[in-house]
Amino acid sequence: MKRRTSSLTFKLFVICLIFVLVCVLIIGQLSSHFVKKQLTNREQEFVGQILSKVNEYLTLNFSSMQTILFSVESFLEAKEEDGIQDNQLGRHLETLYEMNLQHISNVYVIRDNLSILGGRTVTRIVNEPMPELTTIYADSIDGGYFSTKISSLYYNRFSGWTITISRISRYDPSLVIAVDLNLVDLSQKLLMVHQQERIQLFIADYSGNVLVYSNGVKSGVPDTIGIPETIGGMEMEEIISANSSMIIADGGTNGEKLVVKLHSPTYNWLLVAVSDGTRLAQILRQIDAHFVQLSLIGLLLSLVTSVFITRYIRKPVFALIGKMKQVEQGRLDVRLAMQRNDEFGYLSRTFDKMLLQISDLFRHLEEHKEQQKKLEIQVLQSQINPHFLYNTLGAVSNVVRLGQLDKVDPVIRSLISILEYGVRNPAQKVSLQEELHNVRNYVIIQNIRYNKVFALVEEIDPELLDFKVFRMFLQPIVENSIFHGYKGGREAGEIRIAAYREKDRVVVEVADWGIGMDSEKLAGLLKPKAADEEQDPRSRIGLANIHGRIKLHYGPDYGLCITGGPHKGVCVRAEFPTIPREGTGNEPYSLPDRG
Repeated sequence: MKRRTSSLTFKLFVICLIFVLVCVLIIGQLSSHFVKKQLTNREQEFVGQILSKVNEYLTLNFSSMQTILFSVESFLEAKEEDGIQDNQLGRHLETLYEMNLQHISNVYVIRDNLSILGGRTVTRIVNEPMPELTTIYADSIDGGYFSTKISSLYYNRFSGWTITISRISRYDPSLVIAVDLNLVDLSQKLLMVHQQERIQLFIADYSGNVLVYSNGVKSGVPDTIGIPETIGGMEMEEIISANSSMIIADGGTNGEKLVVKLHSPTYNWLLVAVSDGTRLAQILRQIDAHFVQLSLIGLLLSLVTSVFITRYIRKPVFALIGKMKQVEQGRLDVRLAMQRNDEFGYLSRTFDKMLLQISDLFRHLEEHKEQQKKLEIQVLQSQINPHFLYNTLGAVSNVVRLGQLDKVDPVIRSLISILEYGVRNPAQKVSLQEELHNVRNYVIIQNIRYNKVFALVEEIDPELLDFKVFRMFLQPIVENSIFHGYKGGREAGEIRIAAYREKDRVVVEVADWGIGMDSEKLAGLLKPKAADEEQDPRSRIGLANIHGRIKLHYGPDYGLCITGGPHKGVCVRAEFPTIPREGTGNEPYSLPDRG
């Protein structure tokens, strides 16, 4: 027990307990006075914000009314050519009325005799003039096509006390499209705010008439729903004429009341909010209760603080251990990077430097392996090039020996082209089109050498002419077709070269229709001989090396595949990835989609 009380953790705990508790008590007292003062100011801002929200709702409501008017106008224009029947228009108005029943009392069209055709059933049955619409009709006609009129509060025999939004029809200047606001719904919206925020809301016009307030609307039965004579102890005329938007009114025995007013430009109405202070008093009582709770929380804060201090020491250690476990799993890209100037910060920076050095070592190792792979590829290519030159010089010798001097020039030109093509950078990729050109030169030499016609048939997808392949990739395969398939050139025949796309691969095929060979010999064509085994410099060196080059460069899933049989010819199929692997030194190649 004595050892625990003398420990650093316990001492820190006692110090934190006393310090935090005293700080909480002092700050709590100061905060209580400050918060009460600020809440009074916030109450004024809050009431103003409530009025702003009401104004936004009225703006949105007005937009909805405009949309209804435009919908009726669009219907009239759409039916203009066919002629509009009252029953068609009535059904459309009824649909609009049912869709907006919550916000409107009626939507209708006023004729020049002041009779209406509306969305409510009764307004489609009763076809009598409505004198109360005289002013609305006249104002809409005088306003023109691009003006929307808002009426004063009046009593409509079908909608009750209401306000009408109207505009003249462009389809028929004698018609006025009108929408009656549902003031009961608007009153309910204000009542919801009243119940939630304890703020009484009023909407009035600048004539001093209260249109809607949070306890009801103007009613044809005043005894049922009455309009208050004063608002916050003030006459409406006093509120309208007041210069300030915030007024502190004397509420008599109920104390002071805050009256805030805001102009709503959409309907040209005056929005008034009255706060009697009940909400603020309730909040202040809650603050006093929270102060007691805050004192209790101070005790808990001391415990949290002691835990925090302990974590301050333990957290960087555990972070370092966690990063080291990730490194053990092979992840060298992790970084500790603690932004601290103490010993833990120095340790984290040293740890990161160590990981960077290890990453550099691995990167150099990968570069060494990649360089080794390139050297292996160059060795394989150096095995192929002498084989090409051997056969080509043999072709030149045969031409001279046979005295076919007219063929010497084509042979020399083809030989020069092949040599120029072969001595370039062997690691550089070339297009399939360049390889085909080199094969054509090679076939010219073989045709002259053997005095036979080896017909070269090309079936190449035009999209693959620019596909990158190894230099001297096709020539050894064609040479093997002549040497093995056509008895070393003693028989003429056709050699077909095809290139096409197959799923995610590019396939290049070289096929002959020569004597062919059995499956055992076919399989042996791709197996390089052992180093101590005697080799014929003209046998199997081309295909085995090409097969090895493809596998080295693209992986074991790609390479050569040879099919055929006795007297059936041989087909050598080379498969490449459509998009070469990263890290091979090649630019990615993507074929266009042919639909």
